[in-house]
Amino acid sequence: GLSRASVPVAVFDGAKLQAERGLALWPRAQAVLTHLGISPEVWKGPPAAYRSRDGHWLSSSVSGNTQVWTLRQTELLAALSEGLPEGTIKRGAAVVGAHADAQGVSVTLSDGRRFEGSVLVGADGAYSFVRRRFFEGEQSLLQVCGR
Repeated sequence: GLSRASVPVAVFDGAKLQAERGLALWPRAQAVLTHLGISPEVWKGPPAAYRSRDGHWLSSSVSGNTQVWTLRQTELLAALSEGLPEGTIKRGAAVVGAHADAQGVSVTLSDGRRFEGSVLVGADGAYSFVRRRFFEGEQSLLQVCGR
């Protein structure tokens, strides 16, 4: 992505420990990973099978339906961070402050470090600090998350 295009990037990961979780990769996620140059050998783990509430197959390795693959979250994070310049990922300090104005954005981390940039992308999950900070009260955003 941006780093390959020589655009400076910083990734802030507030997780103290990388918990081991299993992930299911549906076709759109598979397409994005392929577009990013991450080989299917990295993310093509054991296939997963899912049924709807009424019992119809949504995905299955045997039914010919959509292929959903599984992998460990740590494997995905390692593949995504491979090739990034040293120091791109700042781990262990959560984003606790953010400001945006005509000059750009600034971010403050829980350990007191402060960073400035042109754009802030919040990819921090269902309880997103970035969403709460900049879109508080936006009901449409909450509905997308199923809340």
